[in-house]
Amino acid sequence: MLWFSALDTAFPELSDLTFVGSLLQDVNTKPMVPGWHHIGVVQDVGSDVDDLKPGEHVDGHLQYSPSTRQRSFAEHIKVAKRNRARVREGVALEVVADSSFEADGTSGNGR
Repeated sequence: MLWFSALDTAFPELSDLTFVGSLLQDVNTKPMVPGWHHIGVVQDVGSDVDDLKPGEHVDGHLQYSPSTRQRSFAEHIKVAKRNRARVREGVALEVVADSSFEADGTSGNGR
């Protein structure tokens, strides 16, 4: 279940179909679905995942790329290890939603 998702500062570039926007998403893809930042609760993990378990909270950022085919404005997303970090126990998701994943002061560097 994804609890929070955020528009990015790059959203105007996408909505205005600028060159910069075309570097982030294929501007010919319709409909345009925004959302790169994500915060949520792990529901399931693959057999090769050993650092997370269902029920833990994570935050992250999907890769900026026209080849990225999913966005965080969704009920479920699959996230690569490099694009997510565990939220420290006891930190409210509302607090994490107000912080920037790039600064990532809430996750303990994924630990």
